[in-house]
Amino acid sequence: MRSPYPRYKPSGMEWLGDVPEHWQWSQTRHLFDIVNGGTPTSSEKSYWDGDIEWFTPDDLGRNHSMRISGSRRKITQDGIQNSSARMSPKGAIILSTRAPIGHLAVIDVAAATNQGCRTLVPIFKANSCFFYYSLLASRDVLQSLGKGSTFMELTPDDLGSHPVPLPSLSEQQAIAGFLDRETARVDALVEKKQQLIERLAEYRTALITQTVTKGLPPDVAAAEGFNPAPSLKPSGVEWLGDVPEHWEVKRAKYASKIIMGQSPPSDAYNDEQVEQAFLQGNAEFGALHPKPKWYCDAAIKVVAAGTILLSVRAPVGELNVADKNYGIGRGLCGLQTISKYLNRQFAWWALHTARQELEHQAVGSTYDAVSVAEVACLSLPLPPLSEQRAIAEFLDRETERIDALSARVETAIERLQEYRTALITAAVTGKIDVRGFVGVETADIGTVAK
Repeated sequence: MRSPYPRYKPSGMEWLGDVPEHWQWSQTRHLFDIVNGGTPTSSEKSYWDGDIEWFTPDDLGRNHSMRISGSRRKITQDGIQNSSARMSPKGAIILSTRAPIGHLAVIDVAAATNQGCRTLVPIFKANSCFFYYSLLASRDVLQSLGKGSTFMELTPDDLGSHPVPLPSLSEQQAIAGFLDRETARVDALVEKKQQLIERLAEYRTALITQTVTKGLPPDVAAAEGFNPAPSLKPSGVEWLGDVPEHWEVKRAKYASKIIMGQSPPSDAYNDEQVEQAFLQGNAEFGALHPKPKWYCDAAIKVVAAGTILLSVRAPVGELNVADKNYGIGRGLCGLQTISKYLNRQFAWWALHTARQELEHQAVGSTYDAVSVAEVACLSLPLPPLSEQRAIAEFLDRETERIDALSARVETAIERLQEYRTALITAAVTGKIDVRGFVGVETADIGTVAK
């Protein structure tokens, strides 16, 4: 971490704290023209599909870099002239001021926005990248200023009154260049770790599929006393492919009891936690067990503890296990395994692999769903029970190891992101001195003047 400045003075602003003695600070309105956005009449075709970028909070939310150059929709010059939308120059800062507050970017082209955004156009010569980082560091403050009953909005007056640090232009450039370099370095590390998480997820899926459909890895199979290289036979099921020839393939209805959910009348359940816990759908699935939001005194369909819960709509194929008796609604079905055919934990992993087949069968106008008949006719591989148990134990162990590694990588990403945020805040409020850093590539980027 770099050293602090030699001397500080109080700013009187909570988010800024003490600032370097030679710095100034000012309200946003004294440094920028704050330009409101607008939307041309949607029914007038001549206002739309032009060549003028027209940014919305959604565009800013989808953008993951400091700069933005392309909007999802574009408008015409007629659209500008016949609406409250106004053009702003390249290098200005767009800030979303409603739904939600706080997305921001520096525009790489002259552009307009809708009424959910406001654009900050520097009045004096300034480094837009520095003020982008400054607003990013104070996003929590901006969000706290939101007002409204229907949606929270940051008003022009509150935005204009927001205090920002004001070092010299040369220091703005030095700080922006330093942060460009350092955040790019952190972002590259984060991207590598995210790629690792993706690879781990792909490996996890492939491991489950391979083991459920082909059996244990040879070394593990031999250690468990099973044939490490069994001959294969066609399963007759496309998603299963060839399976070991001593395995069976049965439809789910022959290896388990399937209970399709049914919702009671709307006045039969509540959130008071005094009756039968009731699950409407997979939205109530927790990490390990369901997290019921509703309770019902007249559940029509009830599943027992230990039942595998399968979502049959929106989205299809999510899994959980009941830790106690639950009433279930139409979005769920329960599978109670028949112990002489199907080990419950093996069934859990087999259903993970079969999800792609259920998704393929799902249809619907409002939302995709599968019927009880489609679940009942789902083909499942059935090794001998001893092999099912060994496969389930192997997958439990290996997926736990993969998940633990993924969790460690996630924690590392969180720490990097926290470091990134802290570094930006420290630099733009003068808690560290970066004047010795020369950002050759970025020193003058974003410098605009009215």
